[in-house]
Amino acid sequence: MLSVDEARARILRSAAPLPIERVPLQLALGRVLAEDVRSTSPLPAFNYSAMDGFALEAEACEGAGPWELPVVGESRTGHPPPEWVKGTACRIFTGAAIPRGATAVLLQENVLDDAGQPVASARGLASIRFAHRPTVGEHMRLAGEDLPQGAVGLVQGSRVGSLQLGLLAALDRGSVLVSTRPRVLILNTGDELREPGSPALSPT
Repeated sequence: MLSVDEARARILRSAAPLPIERVPLQLALGRVLAEDVRSTSPLPAFNYSAMDGFALEAEACEGAGPWELPVVGESRTGHPPPEWVKGTACRIFTGAAIPRGATAVLLQENVLDDAGQPVASARGLASIRFAHRPTVGEHMRLAGEDLPQGAVGLVQGSRVGSLQLGLLAALDRGSVLVSTRPRVLILNTGDELREPGSPALSPT
């Protein structure tokens, strides 16, 4: 009798690559990629804040704290960052672009009041006072951190699941090349086969 492994090997030896078709992203779930998918731009595309707080220049915090900086400008998610003013802090929100020149994000929870306690609200502050010394890159997501420009994000032969679909969307792919779905025919033979609902076979 033919073993399962040998049957599988025979099928694979006789199988030919399936034709390729392009499908829109919304129809790609469950399909198999027929191409390597490369990033056409860095992912993320720009430096952005991982937390709500204040963008500042970490290297400017010299000596012993606490430090105090005036607040100039505000960077909001989905909008270009304001022009950076050296020696200041810029109010920033999660996902917002880091102004060019800022090298760290100070958490709003690290801002202190005159009594040295965390402020109740960081809204509308003209200046910030803080004792936590920020480090370069703190609470920042850097451009290309997930995927550099030109890097392969998904390889040919990958099955598109929900994670892969999210990555394709992040890479601005509106469509992808996939293998066409195989057509499978199952042929059942034998005298012992009966249609559902028909009388059972008699042992005699």
